[in-house]
Amino acid sequence: MSEELSQIGANEHGRVIGSYEFYNIGDTTLNQLKRAHAVPDKDYAELGPRKPDALLVDRRNQRDIRVVLVVERKDTGRFASEADRRTSVEQCNDLAQVLDAEVGVATDGHSFIWFNPRHPDPQNEYPDRTTTITRSYSIIRNETGEPFIKEFSVDQEQDEPDMTKLSPRTRKSIETMELVRRSMSRTNSQIVKESTVDPTSLATQIWQDVWSVTGATPEKCLYTFVELFIFKYLSDLGVLDEDDKGNKIGFEHIYSLGSSKAFKNYTDIVRPYLRIMFPPSVDDHTTIINGTVLSEDVPEHREVFYKILKRFGKFGPLRNIDPSFKSKVFEEFMKETISKKNWGQFFTPRKIIDAMIEISDIDKLAEGSEVCDPACGVGGFILEPLKVKNDGVNFYYRIQGNNIVPRYRFVGFDKGFQNDEQLVVILAKANMLIFLTDLIRAHPTMVQAFSQLFNSTFQLLSKTILGTLARIEKDKYDLVLTNPPYVTSGSSNYKEAIRRDDALRQFYTINATGVEGLFLEWIVRSVKPGRKAFVIIPDGILNRSTDEKLRGFIKEECIIDGIVSLPVNAFYRNPKKTYILAITKKPERSDIQREEHPQTEPVFTYLVSTIGETLDVKRFPIDDNNLSEMVSLFNQFKGAKTAFRPESKRCKIQAIERFDPHEPWSVDRWWTREEKVELGIEEQDTVMTLDEFKQKVADTEREIRELNHKLRALE
Repeated sequence: MSEELSQIGANEHGRVIGSYEFYNIGDTTLNQLKRAHAVPDKDYAELGPRKPDALLVDRRNQRDIRVVLVVERKDTGRFASEADRRTSVEQCNDLAQVLDAEVGVATDGHSFIWFNPRHPDPQNEYPDRTTTITRSYSIIRNETGEPFIKEFSVDQEQDEPDMTKLSPRTRKSIETMELVRRSMSRTNSQIVKESTVDPTSLATQIWQDVWSVTGATPEKCLYTFVELFIFKYLSDLGVLDEDDKGNKIGFEHIYSLGSSKAFKNYTDIVRPYLRIMFPPSVDDHTTIINGTVLSEDVPEHREVFYKILKRFGKFGPLRNIDPSFKSKVFEEFMKETISKKNWGQFFTPRKIIDAMIEISDIDKLAEGSEVCDPACGVGGFILEPLKVKNDGVNFYYRIQGNNIVPRYRFVGFDKGFQNDEQLVVILAKANMLIFLTDLIRAHPTMVQAFSQLFNSTFQLLSKTILGTLARIEKDKYDLVLTNPPYVTSGSSNYKEAIRRDDALRQFYTINATGVEGLFLEWIVRSVKPGRKAFVIIPDGILNRSTDEKLRGFIKEECIIDGIVSLPVNAFYRNPKKTYILAITKKPERSDIQREEHPQTEPVFTYLVSTIGETLDVKRFPIDDNNLSEMVSLFNQFKGAKTAFRPESKRCKIQAIERFDPHEPWSVDRWWTREEKVELGIEEQDTVMTLDEFKQKVADTEREIRELNHKLRALE
């Protein structure tokens, strides 16, 4: 064992810096580092006695120890000449090459020379003095083509797995190194400006490719796209290179095999390894590597598989994905699907989700809080907070050593739907992988830890028709955000299942109409006292006489913070009139106290008619979006409920007394027709004279006759 490692206390590990280990050495050989499991276990041959000055290593996965950075220091002072600088870089590169390091830095303490040992440059070729091998490297350059000269210096600190607690200089050095890593490849040594890419059009092309040779439904085609997208994406991040048997499994290698061998190698080698990386959940057995609808035995399928690889290759790297794609890809497939009726309930427009997140104060919850979506679909309410808050990924998820530490426990449940119960949860997990791009890119050895996070976050509950409704979790969650399914017909099956179970029968006492009523009762009972829920509900809950008891239950158990009216067709292929219900569960108290202390604060109401996208099947983005104003006004209202006076005509503050459970709660009725016309929610009546009306009738009759002539001609 190295005496130096013993002296600095690095026999078991280097100094922990965030997710890395730093070895500040100079008198320890590669062979000694190998015995200490600080570097990969391999034969270093003639270079075994060489002594690196410093190493930055990611060895959280002992089977795949990665040397991230090699540092060569010149101890005699400043570089004396260009030849002196070149010799230092070459000495550093010898070690970087044999260690397969990603980056090298040669320094005299004043200037820093960054280079890429994996990118050969003929201008920087030289024979290694200890072997007969000719080595090469490329100088790393910034975005303008000048040599990259940022400082890399690590202060002498104690182990610190939390990056936010490192000294400013150390943290800046690690951030600089990670910036370099993101741009480096075996073909590039220039810092790349991180412009985002949107693969939505690519998804559509691939769906058409798969459908053309299989005839599979868009849902099944989506499986294929998701799996191959993950394959290309992880290859671009450098996560997929070789499997644990030494087989090459990266995208470039599989693509290089040609159409005759690519699919077989992918099926036999790559996919089994991906399933090891992303094992199925032990609870519901779902995994994002679910297999494609293409068969290796069908020649046409092999050809279309290779065609898909070509499309991915032509599209370019997927490392930095446009945030909007994280939502759009699944909606693009949904537009093509034949099971539109089923899919509609799983897709809430992201602008509505984002607005609900912004009024929920989710980022103000205490660490360790539990946030639930009991009908999660593809995971919008669980994942969009990462996008809504600046630097949301790092706010909600922290890497400490070998662990992912969530700020909150996010959990999404879903029962799936009749044709393919697993699909939505698989898509939610795949969507989570895309949302956590930056974390996975910075911590490629932790893929299995990320897989465990996906499995614990999204759970399929398909063993009973009740799904989430079978879970009795009274006073459990700190926040619920959801859009539950709206099903009235067939809800008797749910109620019959509840009647057969004593515990469920005691949990559900309201006998609400429809599955949405059962979900709302579950939400009220499952939220902790003093905590909030934001729920999208259909107008039936607010208007049906059969749901008077449910409205009374809500008013008795909760403070009604607000009801926001959403436009008809706000949801994809769903003409239902819907509302956002914002409630706070009252603190725990006896029934007598509850009656003596009813809600006195008023209720926020608002009419939304535009949501930032067209309300047709195309869903084109538009500038007009009332949700932005609603969010601003609601957040002002929360701070001073009784004193708040809205300036917008779309907003009215209603006395709680107006919310009589025996009367409808649809807030639209408290705006006059004239007010709705002024707001553009309803059209102005057109007044005609008698002659004008007669002419209108005659014109309509003529148009009908012309249409009848055309129909007869067609027949």
